[in-house]
Amino acid sequence: MSYSKEKYEMLSDILKATAHPVRLYILETLSEKKLCVKEFADELNFDISTISKHLTQMKNSGLIYDQREGNCVYYYIRCDCVARFLIAAKDILLTNLAREKELINK
Repeated sequence: MSYSKEKYEMLSDILKATAHPVRLYILETLSEKKLCVKEFADELNFDISTISKHLTQMKNSGLIYDQREGNCVYYYIRCDCVARFLIAAKDILLTNLAREKELINK
């Protein structure tokens, strides 16, 4: 395997697009159902512009895509691998929490 700066910069951009609690929540939600910007804004009690910025960053990184249906633009995860990535991240979190619990109980 050889080092390709461009490849790792592109991977870094994808990971940066997930590096916010709201974006992780949006991705997790989209792995279960489609939602439009207004539904996310209402659910999270944020401005539509704030949610739109998060969605745009994830869309630009290739994690999600949108589709207009009537007056609403719905968002979807681009592939099942996004949901698997979230599961892997949760597994890492659980492993870390278990390790911390062991240290506390010593």
